[in-house]
Amino acid sequence: MHNIDQLLMAISICVVMPVWIVWIVFKHKTNETKERTNLIMKALEKDAEADIEKFLKLLGSAKSTEEKVIGKLFNGCASTTVGIGAIAIAVLHYFEFEGMNDSTMILGTAGIFALAYGIASLCSYYTGKKLLLNKEQEIVEG
Repeated sequence: MHNIDQLLMAISICVVMPVWIVWIVFKHKTNETKERTNLIMKALEKDAEADIEKFLKLLGSAKSTEEKVIGKLFNGCASTTVGIGAIAIAVLHYFEFEGMNDSTMILGTAGIFALAYGIASLCSYYTGKKLLLNKEQEIVEG
């Protein structure tokens, strides 16, 4: 009975949850696209000679570079914190049970991956920040 519970848990985490997350993201993007299409169609119905490109810019279809860089900062901080926490729990678990078992190894590995992703995101943030500052200086000087 205990093995069945572990198997169901592994299947739900490794198969069902990622499929569910992808479905939710896809559904959100589809709804967003439908809403934009409806807005554009209504604008065209009211004024057939409307400038569609100008209208799309007003909708703010894409994230600005600054928003993307700030997103990297948030992802980096959150992932680094989760990674450090998972590694700390794995180390405490290792010393508490005086050895390495499967859950300790999985938690430690997940913590290392989260920490690596967090550090990479923070590096990306600092690189993007420098590039934005350089662009601003070029605009001011030139």
